[in-house]
Parts: sequence; C-alpha cells; structure tokens
Amino acid sequence: MNNEQRYKELSQFLKSRRNKISPTQVGLPYGNRRRTLGLKREEVAQLANVSLTWYTWLEQNRPIKVSEQVLENIGQALLLNETEMQYIFSLAQLTMPKPKLLREPQFISNVFQNILNKLEPYPSFASDQYWNVIGWNNTAKVIFGDFDKMNGRERNTIWRMFTNPKYKELFVEWNKVAKWIVAQFRLSCSIYTGDQWFNNFIKELIEESPEFKKLWLDHNVAFEQEFRKKLIIDGLGELNFDFTSFDLSSNPQIKIAVHTPSDKETTDKLYKI
Repeated sequence: MNNEQRYKELSQFLKSRRNKISPTQVGLPYGNRRRTLGLKREEVAQLANVSLTWYTWLEQNRPIKVSEQVLENIGQALLLNETEMQYIFSLAQLTMPKPKLLREPQFISNVFQNILNKLEPYPSFASDQYWNVIGWNNTAKVIFGDFDKMNGRERNTIWRMFTNPKYKELFVEWNKVAKWIVAQFRLSCSIYTGDQWFNNFIKELIEESPEFKKLWLDHNVAFEQEFRKKLIIDGLGELNFDFTSFDLSSNPQIKIAVHTPSDKETTDKLYKI
C-alpha cells in the first residue's frame, strides 16, 4: 500500500467511524433538526481540539502532516478501541503513544486461559504490566509455585525472584537470570514512567533484597524477550528451557511467558508431571 492509498483508507475509515457515533455518546446534544445520524465534522474537530478546516482536509485525503498527538486526539474523539487506534496509526505510519496507565486489576480472559492450558506440558503463565502473575497452567504451578495460594507481592515475578529462597535452588544460574530479569523490569518501568506503583515497589524491594539493590543500581536494560534457563526440580532433576514472552495484541499490558523444552530429555520429564 503506497502513501496515497494509506491516506485514502485513513480518510474513509475516519468517516465511517464518525458516521457510527451518536452525539449523545460523546456528551453532545442531539438536536431536533439534525440530518445526520453520526457526528458532524465540526463536532469531531471540536472534540479533538483541531480546526474544522484541517480535519476536513484529512477526511478529504489532502496531503497534510499528522502528528501522533493529533491523531490520538481524533481517535479518542471517535471512541476508537485499541485495535482501531493501532490501525489508524499504522495507516499514518506513526508510532503509537505509550500505553495508558491502567491501575485497576488485570484479568486474563477464558480464551487465553484456555491457550495456557493447551500449552501443557510446557510451563506457561500470563503477567500484567506490574509483573504480577494473573494466569497459568498446571505445569507452571508445579514448577514455580502454587499461584492459587499466593497473594499480594507473592505473585509478583520480580519479588519472588529475590525474596523466595527456593528460587535460588530452582534456577541453576540464578545470578544470570536475576540480572536479566532486572534489566527487563527496568525497561517496563521506563514504559510506565509516572506510575507511582513502580516507585513504591522498587523502594520496598531494595529494602528487602541487597541483591536486587545492587542489580538495580547497575542500570542495565534488556530488550531481548528470549532467554535460556536451567532449572532443578525435585524428583525430575535438571530441566532446560528456551524462554520467550510476547504481548497480547488485544491488551499489550498483558504478557504471555512460555518455557519450551530445549531438549528431548526435558520434554520427556515434563510429561511425567
């Protein structure tokens, strides 16, 4: 799709969404003499804090420059969901803004919980933006602990890594994994700059764990989502995994983590759990 096609599709998409929104949905009076079912261009322009002329040109596929902030304002004015917002940013070849801070508890849907279950016997779990585990399969529960019995900080992956003595026995190369996980966590903190939860959590864990404090003050960051892990499990011995994680497209604040066996011996042992 070339630039002309992109902006044509963008203009058509914006018009289609504008026509589907009732004024009452965005807090505007409907009016007795209204001829259109959807919003008027001037109403979208008002809600998005842009000029009517500029917005009209955008819908008319004029070659005008669009900024991330303006496009986000338009998307919010048109009540676009996350997928639709990603779509218009893709058409405009712009980078999506940082995700909005969601401080309410995150939950994993039945669909994705079913996916975790289907990944058996590979230990897999889902975490929210704060690294709290919110979904898991049975193998993950056996290897990493009974999440059903955990609450508060106990379900947090970073917290358990540095406060649970059993984890130093679980991970053969604990120091290596701990360094990597803190570097990943620092990257998460940069994404949610301004969220006081991270500041409070870091302060608590620094007081709780000198090892975390040392690694945190190293200021390392890691972008890699893949990692090799060696674990020791009572009754099974050493298990080798290739770890990877990915964000849910429907909710980027939820991350799915999957441990895939690195060798046949590990695979065979997992089927014994």
